[in-house]
Amino acid sequence: TCALPIYGKSIGAVGLDYPQTYVTEVQDGVRRQLFPILAIAYIVLLLMVLAMSSLVTRPVRRVTQATRRIADGEYDIDVKSLVPSRFPDELYTLAESVSDMAAKVAQREQSLTQEVRRLKVEIDSAKREEAVKQIVDTDFFSDLTTKAAEMRRRLQIGRAHV
Repeated sequence: TCALPIYGKSIGAVGLDYPQTYVTEVQDGVRRQLFPILAIAYIVLLLMVLAMSSLVTRPVRRVTQATRRIADGEYDIDVKSLVPSRFPDELYTLAESVSDMAAKVAQREQSLTQEVRRLKVEIDSAKREEAVKQIVDTDFFSDLTTKAAEMRRRLQIGRAHV
């Protein structure tokens, strides 16, 4: 004959009684074995986290130091070499961008320095012209020019009589 499954009805129960001392001994044994394993696992996990974080933070610190040096005017730093990477990741891309930025800033600074030199020459020339104009426009210079012209005229007359 064929047996049909019984749904929703209890057909029996199995029970097992253990003495309290046995249960307590088993719990204590599990605790004695489990806590040292958990402590060791925690320490290993902590060491792994520290190792992994230093793998990430060390290159970040190098890039940060390089950006400080760039900010101080040292533009010839190869920031990409500070982030060794077999595969280009975000940090390598950042280092590459910082290197490009440093090169462009150095180029702009050089261009601005040349422009400042050129403008300084123009300003010095303009100042010199202004100073000469101020001297030439004085009554003293006008009087001196008149006296010099008179002396030249007398000198030419004196040479003509000789």
